[in-house]
Amino acid sequence: MNEKKKGMSDIAVIGMALFATFFGAGNLIFPPYLGINAGSEWFKGFFCFFIADVGVALAAIFAMIKTGDISINGLTGRLGKLPSFIMNSLIVLCIGPFLAIPRTAATTYEMGVMPIFPFINSWVFGAIFFGLVLLFTVRPSGVIDIIGKFFTPALVACLLALIVIGYMHPIGNVVTTTNFDTLKEGILAGYQTMDVLVSIVFIITIVSAAHSKGYTETKSTIKIITQSSFFAAIALFIVYGGLCFLGATTSAGGFENYNQSTLLVAITQALIGNYGILILSIIVFLPA
Repeated sequence: MNEKKKGMSDIAVIGMALFATFFGAGNLIFPPYLGINAGSEWFKGFFCFFIADVGVALAAIFAMIKTGDISINGLTGRLGKLPSFIMNSLIVLCIGPFLAIPRTAATTYEMGVMPIFPFINSWVFGAIFFGLVLLFTVRPSGVIDIIGKFFTPALVACLLALIVIGYMHPIGNVVTTTNFDTLKEGILAGYQTMDVLVSIVFIITIVSAAHSKGYTETKSTIKIITQSSFFAAIALFIVYGGLCFLGATTSAGGFENYNQSTLLVAITQALIGNYGILILSIIVFLPA
């Protein structure tokens, strides 16, 4: 493989890993729910969501690159030693045991397991789920290749298939909705993904992966991470936008009683039928 092809391959692999890092299973539930409530203003809501989520997360990554301190203290270090420690501890707890980890496991169980295997106990599922996560992530740099080369391409293929089907055969008309502050709710939904917090911590793993691929000089590390970030941003724009559109196609009625998790289940079943639940199970497990 020549240098140019290797560079493109590395950008794709690291970019896909970044995509999966931002696109956790919990994030699946926000765009469709935003779409059903925004209706004809779905793109406005989606764009606000994208800026508050991916836009701010990338800004954090680029800020850390600019400071030259690509570590957990890269952004918070200027606050002082103690405030930086407190903030970083809170960030790790938020994207770990307090919020992100329970949400990811709960979303995967509610959307991907319970509709097919309602008899499986949530605690048993949790033990299996986190055991598999540990198995795939025990090597920090190796996980980038596993996610970037295998899991994320499969995830993107499933999502794109669902979005294309929904575009070609929409569930219903996209209508104008009332009593919904699209701008505000889009920003809040993007904030709730917590991807800006994730980027501050997981940039360390991304840098480690870049170094393992031979990008050890500061200039080359910055270049590959920047290119991979834009790659991930484009992929996220397409997928998040598609999911928001799918939600908007249900705005004409019939889906009002669904919450964030069950709405995507209902959309998938309406588009693909009973086999859709199996596909959804694959989709929610892969980014987890």
